[in-house]
Amino acid sequence: MVLLDSNIVIYALQPDHEQLLLWLSTQTLAVSVVTRVEVLGFHGITETERRSAAALLSIPKQFSVDDGVVDAAMQLRRQRRISLADSLIAGTAFSRGLLLATRNMADFAWIRGLVTVNPFDEL
Repeated sequence: MVLLDSNIVIYALQPDHEQLLLWLSTQTLAVSVVTRVEVLGFHGITETERRSAAALLSIPKQFSVDDGVVDAAMQLRRQRRISLADSLIAGTAFSRGLLLATRNMADFAWIRGLVTVNPFDEL
């Protein structure tokens, strides 16, 4: 199962990333509620963009922030400076044993045991 980082959702909404949509269609997808907040709560999102994002984020497997995610995120934040959103998304992937799809590989490369994939390298 592949957990989507927020940037993958944002790229998938752009018209010039049809290949990304094809790659996503071959995966079993999951999303964190944190990604939903980041994407749908963006202050500059238009109504059309919001509808498209909501449709993409209607993935059946959605993960909430539970104690396992919080514990993993706290451990990550104690090790290195990482944004709260990234720590919660990485904590979700790590605590659930999920593959994290992101284009920002460097943001997560230091996390031992976290398996990541850049879909753009797969296209």
